[in-house]
Amino acid sequence: MNLDLHVHSKFSLDSPVGAEEYAQTLLEMRSEYDIDGFVLTEHRAFVTKVDYKAMSEKYGILILNATAYAFYTRYVAQINLSMYLMFKIVLLSVAAVIILIVVVVWLVISTMLSLV
Repeated sequence: MNLDLHVHSKFSLDSPVGAEEYAQTLLEMRSEYDIDGFVLTEHRAFVTKVDYKAMSEKYGILILNATAYAFYTRYVAQINLSMYLMFKIVLLSVAAVIILIVVVVWLVISTMLSLV
């Protein structure tokens, strides 16, 4: 069995086409190349939105779903940095909400005390 083991679709954001277009192209190329299917290796995501089994049956080729992870330092550092920044933004948002609540409570209490 011959498979293209490294194919990205639009879910990886570095390919303009989806799995359906790959399947159609593969069917067109089968007369020139001995290929039985492909493995979608999307970046950092295991795609569950698409029924690849049904697509495989529709085109008569094997379509496997996988995920591509890069374990070299630069890539992992970018992921960690992104997660760190997201965590920091969430913490700042929570802090802003807490400060807002404290200010509102203080204003309500101040107003009530001034009325007494």
